Amino acid sequence: MATQCDRMLSHDYMRRHNEALRCIHLQLCLNYGLTKLKKIRNHSLQECVSNDLAEIRVDTRIPTDIKVKYNKADIFILDKLRKEVLIVEVGITSFDHLFAVEVEKKIKYDLLANQCGALY
Repeated sequence: MATQCDRMLSHDYMRRHNEALRCIHLQLCLNYGLTKLKKIRNHSLQECVSNDLAEIRVDTRIPTDIKVKYNKADIFILDKLRKEVLIVEVGITSFDHLFAVEVEKKIKYDLLANQCGALY
């Protein structure tokens, strides 16, 4: 996305980020049996959805034992059957910057991942 206006660029990236997040959330909800809807246009992000298989939280603070600066991942999944926690962080960027953004996100959420592993 090339534009001269930083405000427009920021808005466009945020819109794309939110749409990607919605698509991922829908697929996760389908995988864990949290919804029967298959069309993205009918799907809306809910802060927290859960059943016997999983709990999925979107853009919410994750409770931890210690203070964690970055504890609000895009999607937090608690897989109750496998007893594992998945943290999904969406990054909308160009291919040239993909590796740098990936490393940045891993570093940013490393402490949260370790805390979640210990708690859950």
